[in-house]
Amino acid sequence: MAITVVGAAVVLKMKGSVCQEAGISLGSVNPAPIRCYEAEKALEGGTVDLAAAQRAADACREAAAPIDDIRASAEYRKLMCEVLPRRLICQALNIPLDQG
Repeated sequence: MAITVVGAAVVLKMKGSVCQEAGISLGSVNPAPIRCYEAEKALEGGTVDLAAAQRAADACREAAAPIDDIRASAEYRKLMCEVLPRRLICQALNIPLDQG
């Protein structure tokens, strides 16, 4: 049996380097899947770089209210609510995660 610990999905509609529309959702971190509207707003209408991806990821973390269970702690799930959306945004737009 495969059960998701944290699920994340990101859809970006880009026009050049500007995000026209964003859709971000999380699963297995609230009683039902959620849309991260504040995270979407953090991206829409602007150029998406690592800083913008981090702002959206922070908003995703804030939107989540995970629980502890046998599969993962609430703390781990909360962290993944930040990490996974940031990675997905960066991967979709070929933004290096390590810009140091």
